[in-house]
Amino acid sequence: MASATLEDNLSITSDPKNHDFKIYPNPVADAVHIQVSGSSTFSLIDFSGKILVTTKITGSGSIAVNNFSPGIYYLKNNTTGKLQKVLISR
Repeated sequence: MASATLEDNLSITSDPKNHDFKIYPNPVADAVHIQVSGSSTFSLIDFSGKILVTTKITGSGSIAVNNFSPGIYYLKNNTTGKLQKVLISR
């Protein structure tokens, strides 16, 4: 089982100009939609650093989150290392 480590110097910004991908809706209930230029591999990571899902997206795609508990998660672009916070709610 894969895992990731979230380090103390991790910074997540809410400024959309600093992201290399867009996510919507956020908060999300069923599926988070992702838009990226080109092709990238993305991982959905829980608060403890455990990788829950990894998928490759070219242009646009989505990750189903309806099987995960409500809470704070992180979506990581593994190609660039950029992270965005994802709030799963019901």
